[in-house]
Amino acid sequence: MSRNLVDMTVMIASKEKQQIILKEMHECPIGGQQGVQRTFERLKLYVTWPGMFHDVEEYITNCRVCQQNKFTGPYIKAPFHETDTQFHP
Repeated sequence: MSRNLVDMTVMIASKEKQQIILKEMHECPIGGQQGVQRTFERLKLYVTWPGMFHDVEEYITNCRVCQQNKFTGPYIKAPFHETDTQFHP
């Protein structure tokens, strides 16, 4: 582990430690299960390692909770229905 004094993040070399940190950040009871981008942004505040974004994507793709809760349907707006109700101030 080495500390970068410019941005104060810690370089994590061990794959085992990377997975532990990723699991803790993603499955945190307060603010966890936030998706790829938000998890990555939270992680990079504290730690870094080569290929971190790819590891986050892969972890979340394999996260059972995220995949069950992910909305994959189309976003459909309700049709607009004009009414004859008049507005009086």
